[in-house]
Amino acid sequence: MKKNEAIEELLFIKKVIDDSRRITRDDGIIHIIWGAAVSIGSLCTWILESRSFGNLLGYLWGAVYIIAFALTIVHVNRAKNRPHTLASQVYGYIWFAVGISAMITCILGIIILRLPLKPALTTISILLAGAYFVSSKIADYKWMRVVAAGWWLAAMLIMVFDESFSYPICAGATFALELLSGLYLKFFVRDAGSAS
Repeated sequence: MKKNEAIEELLFIKKVIDDSRRITRDDGIIHIIWGAAVSIGSLCTWILESRSFGNLLGYLWGAVYIIAFALTIVHVNRAKNRPHTLASQVYGYIWFAVGISAMITCILGIIILRLPLKPALTTISILLAGAYFVSSKIADYKWMRVVAAGWWLAAMLIMVFDESFSYPICAGATFALELLSGLYLKFFVRDAGSAS
Protein backbone atom coordinates (compact mmCIF):
# COMPACT_ATOMS: atom_id res chain seq x y z
CA MET A 1 0.00 0.00 0.00
CA LYS A 2 2.84 2.43 0.77
CA LYS A 3 4.28 1.98 -2.73
CA ASN A 4 0.94 2.93 -4.29
CA GLU A 5 0.67 5.98 -2.02
CA ALA A 6 4.18 7.08 -3.00
CA ILE A 7 3.33 6.70 -6.69
CA GLU A 8 0.11 8.68 -6.22
CA GLU A 9 1.97 11.44 -4.41
CA LEU A 10 4.62 11.61 -7.15
CA LEU A 11 1.89 11.77 -9.80
CA PHE A 12 0.21 14.56 -7.85
CA ILE A 13 3.49 16.51 -7.64
CA LYS A 14 4.00 16.04 -11.39
CA LYS A 15 0.47 17.32 -12.05
CA VAL A 16 1.07 20.39 -9.87
CA ILE A 17 4.32 21.15 -11.74
CA ASP A 18 2.65 20.68 -15.14
CA ASP A 19 -0.32 22.87 -14.12
CA SER A 20 2.07 25.50 -12.81
CA ARG A 21 3.98 25.54 -16.09
CA ARG A 22 0.74 25.74 -18.08
CA ILE A 23 -0.42 28.73 -16.05
CA THR A 24 3.02 30.34 -16.38
CA ARG A 25 2.63 30.55 -20.15
CA ASP A 26 3.63 33.99 -21.36
CA ASP A 27 1.34 35.77 -23.84
CA GLY A 28 4.25 37.65 -25.41
CA ILE A 29 2.77 41.15 -25.14
CA ILE A 30 5.44 42.51 -22.79
CA HIS A 31 8.19 41.09 -25.05
CA ILE A 32 6.53 42.82 -28.02
CA ILE A 33 6.24 46.14 -26.16
CA TRP A 34 9.85 46.19 -24.98
CA GLY A 35 11.22 44.62 -28.16
CA ALA A 36 9.61 47.31 -30.31
CA ALA A 37 10.50 50.14 -27.90
CA VAL A 38 14.17 49.19 -27.49
CA SER A 39 14.63 48.37 -31.20
CA ILE A 40 13.25 51.77 -32.22
CA GLY A 41 15.15 53.54 -29.40
CA SER A 42 18.43 51.88 -30.37
CA LEU A 43 18.05 52.77 -34.04
CA CYS A 44 17.10 56.36 -33.16
CA THR A 45 20.11 56.56 -30.82
CA TRP A 46 22.42 55.40 -33.59
CA ILE A 47 20.93 57.99 -35.97
CA LEU A 48 21.07 60.82 -33.40
CA GLU A 49 24.67 60.06 -32.44
CA SER A 50 25.80 59.74 -36.06
CA ARG A 51 24.33 63.19 -36.73
CA SER A 52 25.86 64.73 -33.56
CA PHE A 53 22.55 65.03 -31.69
CA GLY A 54 23.68 62.91 -28.73
CA ASN A 55 22.40 65.60 -26.37
CA LEU A 56 18.85 64.41 -27.16
CA LEU A 57 19.41 60.84 -25.95
CA GLY A 58 18.08 61.48 -22.46
CA TYR A 59 14.80 62.76 -23.91
CA LEU A 60 14.60 59.90 -26.39
CA TRP A 61 15.16 57.16 -23.82
CA GLY A 62 13.00 58.93 -21.24
CA ALA A 63 10.13 58.84 -23.75
CA VAL A 64 10.89 55.22 -24.73
CA TYR A 65 10.82 54.05 -21.10
CA ILE A 66 7.74 56.07 -20.13
CA ILE A 67 5.73 54.75 -23.10
CA ALA A 68 6.91 51.15 -22.68
CA PHE A 69 6.30 51.21 -18.91
CA ALA A 70 2.82 52.70 -19.36
CA LEU A 71 1.90 49.99 -21.88
CA THR A 72 3.39 47.32 -19.60
CA ILE A 73 1.38 48.55 -16.60
CA VAL A 74 -1.83 48.58 -18.65
CA HIS A 75 -1.15 45.00 -19.81
CA VAL A 76 -0.23 43.72 -16.34
CA ASN A 77 -3.38 45.28 -14.85
CA ARG A 78 -5.52 43.58 -17.49
CA ALA A 79 -3.88 40.24 -16.72
CA LYS A 80 -4.39 40.42 -12.94
CA ASN A 81 -7.30 37.97 -13.02
CA ARG A 82 -5.06 35.17 -14.34
CA PRO A 83 -4.22 32.52 -11.75
CA HIS A 84 -0.85 32.88 -10.03
CA THR A 85 1.46 30.05 -9.10
CA LEU A 86 4.90 30.05 -7.56
CA ALA A 87 6.36 29.38 -11.02
CA SER A 88 4.49 32.31 -12.60
CA GLN A 89 5.60 34.60 -9.78
CA VAL A 90 9.25 33.54 -10.13
CA TYR A 91 8.98 34.01 -13.91
CA GLY A 92 7.60 37.52 -13.39
CA TYR A 93 10.23 38.40 -10.77
CA ILE A 94 13.06 37.31 -13.08
CA TRP A 95 11.84 39.56 -15.89
CA PHE A 96 11.09 42.46 -13.55
CA ALA A 97 14.60 42.23 -12.06
CA VAL A 98 16.25 42.08 -15.48
CA GLY A 99 14.12 44.98 -16.74
CA ILE A 100 14.99 47.20 -13.78
CA SER A 101 18.68 46.24 -14.08
CA ALA A 102 18.70 47.06 -17.80
CA MET A 103 16.98 50.39 -17.18
CA ILE A 104 19.43 51.38 -14.46
CA THR A 105 22.33 50.47 -16.75
CA CYS A 106 20.82 52.40 -19.64
CA ILE A 107 19.53 55.52 -17.91
CA LEU A 108 22.06 55.99 -15.13
CA GLY A 109 25.06 54.31 -16.74
CA ILE A 110 24.89 55.21 -20.41
CA ILE A 111 22.80 58.38 -20.56
CA ILE A 112 23.52 60.22 -17.29
CA LEU A 113 27.03 59.06 -16.36
CA ARG A 114 28.07 58.51 -20.00
CA LEU A 115 29.77 55.21 -19.18
CA PRO A 116 31.30 53.34 -22.12
CA LEU A 117 28.65 51.84 -24.35
CA LYS A 118 30.21 48.45 -25.06
CA PRO A 119 30.35 47.15 -21.47
CA ALA A 120 26.89 48.51 -20.66
CA LEU A 121 25.16 46.91 -23.67
CA THR A 122 27.18 43.72 -23.18
CA THR A 123 25.95 43.53 -19.58
CA ILE A 124 22.33 44.05 -20.64
CA SER A 125 22.66 41.34 -23.32
CA ILE A 126 24.13 38.90 -20.81
CA LEU A 127 21.31 39.66 -18.33
CA LEU A 128 18.72 38.99 -21.03
CA ALA A 129 20.46 35.74 -22.00
CA GLY A 130 20.34 34.57 -18.39
CA ALA A 131 16.66 35.51 -18.03
CA TYR A 132 15.73 33.64 -21.21
CA PHE A 133 17.76 30.61 -20.16
CA VAL A 134 16.13 30.38 -16.71
CA SER A 135 12.68 31.14 -18.16
CA SER A 136 13.07 28.27 -20.60
CA LYS A 137 13.13 25.87 -17.66
CA ILE A 138 10.40 27.54 -15.60
CA ALA A 139 7.88 27.72 -18.45
CA ASP A 140 9.19 24.64 -20.30
CA TYR A 141 9.95 26.69 -23.44
CA LYS A 142 12.91 24.84 -24.93
CA TRP A 143 13.15 27.32 -27.82
CA MET A 144 14.02 30.07 -25.31
CA ARG A 145 17.42 28.43 -24.89
CA VAL A 146 18.15 29.35 -28.51
CA VAL A 147 17.07 32.94 -27.75
CA ALA A 148 19.42 32.92 -24.74
CA ALA A 149 22.27 31.77 -26.98
CA GLY A 150 21.38 34.59 -29.37
CA TRP A 151 21.72 37.14 -26.57
CA TRP A 152 25.08 35.65 -25.57
CA LEU A 153 26.16 35.93 -29.21
CA ALA A 154 24.96 39.56 -29.32
CA ALA A 155 27.04 40.28 -26.20
CA MET A 156 30.12 38.82 -27.90
CA LEU A 157 29.48 40.81 -31.10
CA ILE A 158 29.12 44.03 -29.10
CA MET A 159 32.45 43.28 -27.41
CA VAL A 160 34.27 42.38 -30.63
CA PHE A 161 33.08 45.12 -33.01
CA ASP A 162 33.81 48.83 -32.85
CA GLU A 163 31.61 50.83 -30.46
CA SER A 164 29.91 52.58 -33.41
CA PHE A 165 28.23 49.24 -34.19
CA SER A 166 26.96 48.67 -30.63
CA TYR A 167 23.54 50.25 -31.09
CA PRO A 168 22.83 48.62 -34.49
CA ILE A 169 23.81 45.23 -33.01
CA CYS A 170 21.59 45.93 -30.01
CA ALA A 171 18.69 47.03 -32.25
CA GLY A 172 19.02 43.95 -34.45
CA ALA A 173 19.28 41.58 -31.49
CA THR A 174 16.33 43.21 -29.75
CA PHE A 175 14.22 42.96 -32.88
CA ALA A 176 15.21 39.37 -33.68
CA LEU A 177 15.35 37.99 -30.15
CA GLU A 178 12.86 40.04 -28.12
CA LEU A 179 10.22 41.33 -30.53
CA LEU A 180 10.06 38.16 -32.63
CA SER A 181 9.97 36.01 -29.45
CA GLY A 182 7.01 38.05 -28.26
CA LEU A 183 5.23 37.61 -31.59
CA TYR A 184 5.92 33.87 -31.47
CA LEU A 185 4.49 33.67 -27.95
CA LYS A 186 1.46 35.75 -28.90
CA PHE A 187 0.49 34.03 -32.13
CA PHE A 188 1.90 30.50 -32.05
CA VAL A 189 2.04 29.34 -28.44
CA ARG A 190 -1.46 28.44 -27.34
CA ASP A 191 -1.20 25.63 -24.84
CA ALA A 192 1.17 23.76 -22.59
CA GLY A 193 2.58 21.48 -25.26
CA SER A 194 2.96 23.73 -28.27
CA ALA A 195 6.02 25.75 -27.28
CA SER A 196 8.55 23.00 -26.79
